[in-house]
Amino acid sequence: MAFWSKKDSDDEIRISKEEYEDLKKVEDKWLKLQAAIVTDERLIVLRSEYDQLKKDSTEFSTMQERLTKALEQCQYWERQAKLAKSSADDAQAKAVALEKKYNELYLNIDKHFADREKKLENDRLEAAKQDAADLKELQKRLQKEADDKVKAAQVSAQRTLVSAQKKLEAAEQSRKIAAEQLDKVKQLEISHEALESAYAAREEAVTRREKAVSGQVASAQNVYRIMRERANAARGIVPKKQHDGYLVLSSRQWKERYSAIISGKKTQCSASIWKSMLETPYDVALEADQIRKQIENDLKLIINDIGCHCMVPEVDNGKYKTSMEKIENSREKNVLYKWDLVANFKSSLWLLEIYTTKGLTVPESRRPVQKPRKK
Repeated sequence: MAFWSKKDSDDEIRISKEEYEDLKKVEDKWLKLQAAIVTDERLIVLRSEYDQLKKDSTEFSTMQERLTKALEQCQYWERQAKLAKSSADDAQAKAVALEKKYNELYLNIDKHFADREKKLENDRLEAAKQDAADLKELQKRLQKEADDKVKAAQVSAQRTLVSAQKKLEAAEQSRKIAAEQLDKVKQLEISHEALESAYAAREEAVTRREKAVSGQVASAQNVYRIMRERANAARGIVPKKQHDGYLVLSSRQWKERYSAIISGKKTQCSASIWKSMLETPYDVALEADQIRKQIENDLKLIINDIGCHCMVPEVDNGKYKTSMEKIENSREKNVLYKWDLVANFKSSLWLLEIYTTKGLTVPESRRPVQKPRKK
């Protein structure tokens, strides 16, 4: 950068050319400003004074706005005061009118109550007169009713007297009839004694017959016992006297076919069941009708021992579907639903063919005794 200077002394300074030109421009502006001040074209003031004047001007404007708003509010409240005064005048006028109407109403109420009191008094008087007339009418009616009741009582008494006379005559007639019946009862008592004698004789005959039947039953039971012990001994069952003589010879699966209504149509269905053969201790020399009841009674006692839970009644014997429907939870139980007698002339013993819904559980004591093989 180039520097410009005059003389090299203590009063002289060294500046750049650019700084010199800037100072020159400032000096020109100052001279122009000084000339303008001399000609009264411009006024020089301090910066602080200028700021104060600007601030005062702003405050003045703000104050002017506030005064304007205050004036507007004064005008508004003046209008409101006029409206309030007008409303107060109207209210006062209405109050005067209401007071006038109240006074008129008060006078009308007094007059109304006076008229009403007078009317009530007249109504009470009329009601009292009507009550008096009603009482007289009631007295007449009660007197008439009393007279009618007296007459009715007299008539009723007369009728009662006539009825009593008739009843007395009827009682006399009944007494005569009772006497006749008493004679008949005495005759019946005599005949009843004869009937009692005949009845006692009949009872004695029935008692003798019952004793004979009991003896026959005991004899039959004794025959069954002897037959059972002999059959047990012949088959090698021990102890022969305590064992009931029933053995399970065989058991196999079987298909039970039956008809059922499914979806409104008759359908043939089948169920897997078990058919087993039991050997009884009774000889085939006995007829089936003679031994059937005894075998059924024995069967009820042994079904639990061979794994059956229940046995259907005799009327349902052989009815699979009916038995399953009648017995509760039949699908979970082993049900004996059918049995038939089979005569085995080879062993000379009656066999019992039974049908159960599940397989049997046969203990060792109910299996045929295995005979030792001959060497």
